[in-house]
Amino acid sequence: MSGTAVQEIEAPVPPEEVPEDVRALIGTRSEWWIAPEPIDRSFVRRFADAILDHSPLYRDEKVARDAGYSTIPGPPTSIVRYPHGGTAIAEPHQVFKDMVGVLVFGGRTHVHGGTRLKIFRPAQVGDQVAQRTRLKDVQMKTGRGGRRMGMTVRETVYVNQHRQVLAVAEQIEFELP
Repeated sequence: MSGTAVQEIEAPVPPEEVPEDVRALIGTRSEWWIAPEPIDRSFVRRFADAILDHSPLYRDEKVARDAGYSTIPGPPTSIVRYPHGGTAIAEPHQVFKDMVGVLVFGGRTHVHGGTRLKIFRPAQVGDQVAQRTRLKDVQMKTGRGGRRMGMTVRETVYVNQHRQVLAVAEQIEFELP
């Protein structure tokens, strides 16, 4: 790179504890967000293909009805991948709106730490899905290598048009400086 200076990126210094303005957001909830269209057969088929599940349950209406469903169900984990609100969800505070990995360090690097999913009933073709997210916790952690990082825990409830709870997902994100 002749003649081009490389700029250094200055990483923020991790705080010892979660900043008070961020801690104050614990427990806040988003507004309900409704997906722009109902779940369709194409989404179910593509999701089943993506997870290499070729069961006719996710493709054939008769097989689904014979199994006790009113129509074709989505694979169990598909609810967390159905088109969702993301940053389009109106949040009670700008910081919470931009919460995915940006609460403590302003979005340097974030890593998905896992999802705990409790499924109450499968989403089915025709379901109009709504979701609401709550900021459950924010903590500072020290990694194995001694690196300080922020950790956020979000809990999202998914319901159908009948207000039946489909699933509750608890998702953990780690934010690194």
